[in-house]
Amino acid sequence: MADVSDTLDRLSRWLTAGPIQEAQGGIFAWCDHHLVPSYVYPEVTGYMLTALASGIAPIECSRTRAMRCAQFLKRRVALGQLGARPQEDTVIYNFDQGVIATGLMRAHAKFGAQTLAEALQLAKLLRDQILNERRLPTWCDQGSVPERGRKWSTAGALHLVKCTQALLLARDHGLEAAAEAADLLAQHTLALLRAMAVPATCPGDPEIHFHAVLYCAEGMWIYGTATGAKDALDCSRALLGYVLEEMDDAGTLTAVAGGGGYAPEQGDVVAQMLRLALLHGRPADLVKLIYARLRRFFRAVEAWTAVEYQLGSSHLNSWATIFAAQACLLMHDPGRHFDWRDLA
Repeated sequence: MADVSDTLDRLSRWLTAGPIQEAQGGIFAWCDHHLVPSYVYPEVTGYMLTALASGIAPIECSRTRAMRCAQFLKRRVALGQLGARPQEDTVIYNFDQGVIATGLMRAHAKFGAQTLAEALQLAKLLRDQILNERRLPTWCDQGSVPERGRKWSTAGALHLVKCTQALLLARDHGLEAAAEAADLLAQHTLALLRAMAVPATCPGDPEIHFHAVLYCAEGMWIYGTATGAKDALDCSRALLGYVLEEMDDAGTLTAVAGGGGYAPEQGDVVAQMLRLALLHGRPADLVKLIYARLRRFFRAVEAWTAVEYQLGSSHLNSWATIFAAQACLLMHDPGRHFDWRDLA
């Protein structure tokens, strides 16, 4: 796949220089084909920091954007502004805090950003909830109750295991009992999965959202790789296998299983699937099939490439582009050691 190097370059240029960062440093969730931006999304700003620290582009090309992202998030944490996004500015989702904490710690490590104190503040927020409740709630009661109804992102639990990344990074920076909290979160998630016939992403909802299932698989890969926990790595492989079983021979995968309604493909889900297939060493033919499917979501914009959220949606999605860039990084350098700390 000779085009992977060029694709990685174009994706990374969109992420490092494209019109997706607002004046204060936050990253827009997406923009349309006319480059009109949506809203600033702190969670995605955290993903951006982790991705830039992972080496999707040379450090000298990433530094300016990364430092502006870091200052934006540092300022929000210092002011106690932990709300998810403008539409939910008083709701504190714990998943988002984990993503942001990870990004801030990676920015500190790779770019020298003075963000460690704020990152540890968020990791402590996660740790304390886990130690108090022996699980991690979907949202923190220091904020308001989500009003979007019961969805995987407002009432689910499986995706939260990805927060072990922030906790284990915090452990490395000396946060007391962070490792214990990561262990509890991983074991709680494994217990939930053992009790399920299928990976239910929202209790009581027949729809299974693959975006959330793959977040869980990523979290188990992170935890298993960081700690050597075989059961977590086996779980990650099994979850990826479950999703791959839902893919047809052409590589098509709807974003949702169950529920009976129509669910179009999503670029973020395809990118996640490709990234995990590479991390788990799945066969080359399968990787080629998924990559060919992902390419259908690529949209050329001037000198850049971005990933469309859904085909024909006019929605150039920041997090899908981040996930795709990391997948292309793994494809471009198949012998690369990909550190658990670097998975956005």
